[in-house]
Amino acid sequence: MKKISVLMTVYNTEKYLNDAIKSVLKQTYKNFELIIVDDKSTDNSRKIIRKYKSTKIKKFFLKKHIGRIKSLNYALKKSGGEFIAILDSDDISYKDRFKTQIKFLLKREKVMLVASMIDLVNDNGIQFKVYPSKNEVKNFSNIIHYKNIFPFSTVLFRKKILKKLGNFSNNLNYAIDYDFVLRVKKIYEISLIPKILGHIVQSIVLKVH
Repeated sequence: MKKISVLMTVYNTEKYLNDAIKSVLKQTYKNFELIIVDDKSTDNSRKIIRKYKSTKIKKFFLKKHIGRIKSLNYALKKSGGEFIAILDSDDISYKDRFKTQIKFLLKREKVMLVASMIDLVNDNGIQFKVYPSKNEVKNFSNIIHYKNIFPFSTVLFRKKILKKLGNFSNNLNYAIDYDFVLRVKKIYEISLIPKILGHIVQSIVLKVH
């Protein structure tokens, strides 16, 4: 059973953090570690993280605020899985996300990165849009060059690609997810699963802190 390292960077997301963490712990695929890096939150995020006692969770509390990109790369250094999954601390992974994605990749050895469709929901948890659309999923190979249709909180990739690709770019202030997916696509095969495997609050697909 392949191990997944789930990277979750946190910065002042106390409103959503519990649900994000619980969505990982409730996964039907059980061979994972959740690496939580708190980027010097000033709300109750650290208190929320500390209350979790699961041995599957690795907690890191940074002494100064370094930003999302450096926090993600810090989490990468602490990861021990063969696969890397991303989940922002204000998003949700549905319970079969990891099981579905691992099964997909194990059947397709050449595919190195996969993502899925997501529900966009409002603050009341009401879905108002599915992203990307079925048409975008079907034609992702062309669309990805001018539009980011790979929701970062659904991305899962084989860690071995980092030897050739490198980590998340420290040269960008935003759109690191789009940059990363495009860099992977230049070298390897990527894919989108036509299933909804998570949700993001409101219509914010790109997040920067």
